[in-house]
Amino acid sequence: MIITRSFLKTTPQLCEGGEGIIFEKDGGLIKIYKSHINLIEKKTKLESLLKLSVPKQVVKPTELCYDENNKFIGFFMRKVIDGIELKQLSNKKTIKSLSITIKDILRVLVQVKDVLKTLHKLGIYVGDLNDCNILFDKNFDVHFIDCDSWSIGGVNCNVCMDSFKDPFLKSDNFNEKTDSYAFSIMSFKSLTKIHPFGGTTNPDMDLLQRMNKKISVIDNQNVTIPRTIPSWNFIPPRLLQQMKEIFENGKRELLTDNLDDYNNNLILCKKDTEYYYSKFTTCPYCDVTAKILDKPVKIDATGGPQPILFFTSEDIQFILSLDSYVNKKGEIVHNVINGRTVVNTFGTKVYFVNKDCYVEDKGTELIIKYNNSVNTLKKKYKTDVKVENGFVYFISNSDQLMKVQPLPGGNGIETISKCSSNSIFDYSGGSYFICSNYSHMKVIQIDGNYYQMDNNTDKIVNYGIHRDAATGYWLFIYETDKNVFKTFVFNKNELKFSNDLIRYTCSLKDMCFSNATIFAPTDGFIKGFSYQKNAYKDFECSVVTTDSTLIRDKNRFLIINEKAIYTFG
Repeated sequence: MIITRSFLKTTPQLCEGGEGIIFEKDGGLIKIYKSHINLIEKKTKLESLLKLSVPKQVVKPTELCYDENNKFIGFFMRKVIDGIELKQLSNKKTIKSLSITIKDILRVLVQVKDVLKTLHKLGIYVGDLNDCNILFDKNFDVHFIDCDSWSIGGVNCNVCMDSFKDPFLKSDNFNEKTDSYAFSIMSFKSLTKIHPFGGTTNPDMDLLQRMNKKISVIDNQNVTIPRTIPSWNFIPPRLLQQMKEIFENGKRELLTDNLDDYNNNLILCKKDTEYYYSKFTTCPYCDVTAKILDKPVKIDATGGPQPILFFTSEDIQFILSLDSYVNKKGEIVHNVINGRTVVNTFGTKVYFVNKDCYVEDKGTELIIKYNNSVNTLKKKYKTDVKVENGFVYFISNSDQLMKVQPLPGGNGIETISKCSSNSIFDYSGGSYFICSNYSHMKVIQIDGNYYQMDNNTDKIVNYGIHRDAATGYWLFIYETDKNVFKTFVFNKNELKFSNDLIRYTCSLKDMCFSNATIFAPTDGFIKGFSYQKNAYKDFECSVVTTDSTLIRDKNRFLIINEKAIYTFG
């Protein structure tokens, strides 16, 4: 397939990674490699892959791509429709909002395991096996992507996500054992909603240290687990013991028989509407005696303010945000408007603008529905959407931060700023923050002011952007692929604070920033950090967990939990 310069210049980029840029073409996708990539190695690997009969779940190249001078530049592949990264199986909000069951998760994991077995027989090793490189669709069928990084035909994989990396790996000698180790981490994380080396220890160690020292969470009383993580006594004992042997005792094998046994012996508990292993005498979700780990000790608030129930309903299955929740019918409800519901569609996020208007984010497009009016706008794949005061903010396919005012007769559209093809943003209180990611630097934009972070090649795997309404400053926190958290405070084009030693146990998007203090939810506390004083202070609050979302509302907190919202302060 010949890819012309004209096509590359006029076709919007779908997304960009470390090795290449993705474009849509003829109902499929093409990946064009960047200039620093060894094209000879890539071509050799892809030619080997083209000759092999691999499982249908592998999104392999179907044709190599060349430029007008017949120089190899990339490949063409099929497009996965409505694919969701497998890491979302460990996201409790995704699980709740999409009503994903243990049965669905096991269906995904068994498929992944079966594909790995077939690839290993062909002498292929994924190497960089992690829960971002596998997608699942609404039928819970899996799709392996980024296969051009695999170890194939004597050309090895040369990259690996640290949180899935086998401590026994030497150089780039990926093999069946390293894939088995990564798959065990993926399986445990998907089932329990925590990394097998997650939680905290005293003295505290980061995740990679724990992996090397083989200190997992299984049967380990020296590891503190967030109290919102339920006991994993629902996992069949033999499967759990096999995982423990892999994480702590150096065993390397695929979770074949025990995983299949779990998947093939499921029954539905009518009380919890969840599937459990049928060889348990009672449902482990109902029977507390089935638990193998105690929850951390709960510290009740003593003295000071007490949390006050602000909003709840018997109809709530899961609260999505301050103004919406999923009801027991699986519908999304705008809790500000009695009776207003929206169908909860797989892979679609819903944002309410006002009583007459809501927005559906389908990944690559926004559907704005205003009463009987429907308008569609193209957006950058996997970028966020923000709704505030009747306006919708998003990044367009042309790499611009856009402001849209939905109106009964159409939309008022305004371009706020240009950004890179790999950008993240937030908008709050009439101010915007953009982080544009380039190969060797990051550029911060705040209301037209710029700050350049040179020699910054960090890969951002998790982030939170928050504005302090009192000072106008912006807090930017992100986690790298090496499990390092970086905390920055900006004022327009000035960096006021920077730190890479602080660790966070909550979602970075669930924090808040007010009066020069960073607030994070932890079990039984709101942890406040004054970056100016370099000092912490804990505020006891019995209803707060690491899964809570904090919003600062004047002199009080709004605490959003799974089925209730509280005020505090």
